Amino acid sequence: SGRADPAPGGRSRPRHAFGARLPEAHELRGIGGVCPEGVARAASAPRRRVGATAPAAGAMARLAREPPPDEPPELEASADEPQARDPGPTEVSLLVDARRVLDARPREALRLTRAHREAFPAGRLALEREVLAIDAHVRLGERRRARRRAAAFVERWPDSPHAAALVARGLVAPR
Repeated sequence: SGRADPAPGGRSRPRHAFGARLPEAHELRGIGGVCPEGVARAASAPRRRVGATAPAAGAMARLAREPPPDEPPELEASADEPQARDPGPTEVSLLVDARRVLDARPREALRLTRAHREAFPAGRLALEREVLAIDAHVRLGERRRARRRAAAFVERWPDSPHAAALVARGLVAPR
């Protein structure tokens, strides 16, 4: 129940939960966008505290006996609903996976960089993709391919810190 102040005529005047007096409907007339009658109805409606009512004992006993469902009903797919298609790997996930397997499985890392190039030819992470591919070629002992790809990298991104690192590693001649 809400708090109330005595008002003229024996009626009680509703108060906000924090104790502030709520305005009467006649006090709100002329305020743009406010429906005084709606405010008055809302102000005089009985207030309930969240969680104030306890579930019936029978409902609690039934919940205790029933095992929880494997999946909520609203998430279960029905036969007549189209299945959501997996959007596939993201630009970031392909390169994260390539970085993760680079040391142990450089051929797999190279495959992932190819998949990235096919899926995201003008991707924002093309520079990182090329560095990973060059590293994979080096780890596979494919120095000629690594040098060719490193030269193309330095041509495309000459101001990249990776370009300086490729020169320092001897994969590209200094400019």
